[in-house]
Amino acid sequence: MTHIYYRTQTYNTNEPTKSDREAAKESWMRLSNKSYWRITQLATGYHQAEWLNPEEEWVAQTRRQTADECEAAIDESIVHYQQRLRGLEGPKVVRTFSED
Repeated sequence: MTHIYYRTQTYNTNEPTKSDREAAKESWMRLSNKSYWRITQLATGYHQAEWLNPEEEWVAQTRRQTADECEAAIDESIVHYQQRLRGLEGPKVVRTFSED
């Protein structure tokens, strides 16, 4: 039995534009601010976390059994997006060395 193996490569030539990066940053800034979040109770009894997008529409993010679990999920999401915003600042110098 003969097996044929081949390798493929793809290249992404679509670099994000400045407007794409700015739109992502704006979304992350909204997502890292708790005042843009709300919790709704669904007909099933579950609670749904939603955030307000720039078009003033509520977007469903996650569902949990209790409001406390839902709020904890929101808090974790806020921390995640704050970390993404810090990543945009670039690397931090933590130690430098000099010749003695």
